[in-house]
Amino acid sequence: MAYQIVLELHFSHCAAMGAALLMLIENALITQSRLMLLESVLIFFNLLAVLSYLKFFNCQKHSPFSLSWWFWLTLTGVACSCAVGIKYMGVFTYVLVLGVAAVHAWHLLGDQTLSNVGADVQCCMRPACMGQMQMSQGVCVFCHLLARAVALLVIPVVLYLLFFYVHLILVFRSGPHDQIMSSAFQASLEGGLARITQGQPLEVAFGSQVTLRNVFGKPVPCWLHSHQDTYPMIYENGRGSSHQQQVTCYPFKDVNNWWIVKDPRRHQLVVSSPPRPVRHGDMVQLVHGMTTRSLN
Repeated sequence: MAYQIVLELHFSHCAAMGAALLMLIENALITQSRLMLLESVLIFFNLLAVLSYLKFFNCQKHSPFSLSWWFWLTLTGVACSCAVGIKYMGVFTYVLVLGVAAVHAWHLLGDQTLSNVGADVQCCMRPACMGQMQMSQGVCVFCHLLARAVALLVIPVVLYLLFFYVHLILVFRSGPHDQIMSSAFQASLEGGLARITQGQPLEVAFGSQVTLRNVFGKPVPCWLHSHQDTYPMIYENGRGSSHQQQVTCYPFKDVNNWWIVKDPRRHQLVVSSPPRPVRHGDMVQLVHGMTTRSLN
């Protein structure tokens, strides 16, 4: 593709061979090709996007709206979508292609040679035909702009969303790396947090199971956490303690981070039907979900 890109830029075959040789002996690319990383596939689609657009642009000069013209234009949008879908670094290539396409589209607005009528020169010289040609030229420019908008904007967005749609259909169960996602996303997966949040109202109500996070925690935000381990009866320095359940700030998502919002005047630990939302000023009691111990 490096060889083809240089040729499409109208350089010599020697220059194209030199560019391809430099790509082949680049140490970074050799290393990337032997590791199971995303960069090799990303580079492939980056180059494919640039190559496809250059071939489309060269087809524009002699055969607009031909089969090859549509093929290379559509392939440009598909390659850009794949590059962005693989890694967000592909956005830079996508922006480059959009920028070049925008400049070329701007030049189309003043191109007097565009026409979809195919009238001869004599017809174009007659005043009655001049208006028809101007109108047909405007329609032709609109068709060019519409084709580029569909291929370079609509198709990449639809494909990008389709990738995630297929992904979420195939991968719908909870796994060990769900913790990096939001709680709302984790709750949408089978197993994991869904076992806790299933049937929970979207609005916090008495009986809701919630997590409380300190977003200003240093060095990282952490969740209110507790477990069955208790504080010691007596510390090493002789100081006594409550010998109650330990309460800490835990920086990782864990099942022990869950608390039940309880009404102090009732013993109910589940959401009633209909739910009783917690309002500003209400007095609440927090009960640890795993050990059912109340937070002092």
